[in-house]
Amino acid sequence: MFLYEAIDEEKAVLDNVLVAVDFSFYGLPVNPDLEYSLHTGANLISFPSHGSVGISDGIPDDVEDHFTGIASEGSAAMNTEGGWVGTLTTFDGGNGYWIITSDDLSFSYQLDGLTRSGINYYVEELPTSSAFKVYQSPHQAFYFVDTITLDEGFVEDGDWLLSYNGTVLTGIRQWQGVMIDIPAMGFSEITPGYFKEGEIPTFKLLQHSTGEYIPLGGDIQPWSENGVYTLSGLVEMQPIPDEFLLMNAYPNPFNPVTTLEFGLPVDGNVSIDIYNLQGRLVETLAKGYRDAGYHSVIWNADSHSSGVYFVSMIAGEYTDTQKLILIK
Repeated sequence: MFLYEAIDEEKAVLDNVLVAVDFSFYGLPVNPDLEYSLHTGANLISFPSHGSVGISDGIPDDVEDHFTGIASEGSAAMNTEGGWVGTLTTFDGGNGYWIITSDDLSFSYQLDGLTRSGINYYVEELPTSSAFKVYQSPHQAFYFVDTITLDEGFVEDGDWLLSYNGTVLTGIRQWQGVMIDIPAMGFSEITPGYFKEGEIPTFKLLQHSTGEYIPLGGDIQPWSENGVYTLSGLVEMQPIPDEFLLMNAYPNPFNPVTTLEFGLPVDGNVSIDIYNLQGRLVETLAKGYRDAGYHSVIWNADSHSSGVYFVSMIAGEYTDTQKLILIK
């Protein structure tokens, strides 16, 4: 069935006389009676029109609350208490969509707001560097983020959020001050190294003003195909070193307090001990399990006499020693 409306009619058929008629048309060919039966979870369906309609406008009000998420190639939308959010803003003719519902239901698209061209208002200019190349996979998931907490400063409009599987970049999205969907592409023949079921993404923030990468962490759900997830918030994480490190104490020489920093590339047990010139243990500053990352301990040597001391770090098979000079 085709729905058209004629306007600007200049001539008409009068008194059974056939005359020339000029028409201008608006409207689009659709099938308003096409009904889809959806099951709980993800359903792949098409949009049966050559035009576009806004996400909320295209879903009937009586079933909209049962739609939890919608995904297309590289973009997604999530239904929240405040309405639909994400970079997917329209249903467009000829495209397929993963419709995620909370219940089994039947529905037909609502096409009153149909237009001839798309009205997707999300615009981003991807970085040109090949380091930001992400290939569209037939398998994908999306992680929605509304807040990012940094140790210092704030996330700025124009900063980039990146998803990784290990060291492989799987998605990129530009922050624009509102809840945003970060794609995480899945494994396929053309996307080796991308996500498989159950793997957990990691995220980084790329600050556009400084070029600095900031690791982000939070309660991140495992990847699953067509998943649409909400992250309660991402927070800045301390970077993790590539190797074990015992860094130079500061100050050194010192009186009577100095700071010792060390780095662990993996979680594990570590001990930081202080010895005197005779090789006798005089103090233990750290002993036990520590997470991967950078750590620091403080030695207050107020109860010890001036002289040369040694700090020893043992973590697994790694050992290192550093000389300290206490001057009073």
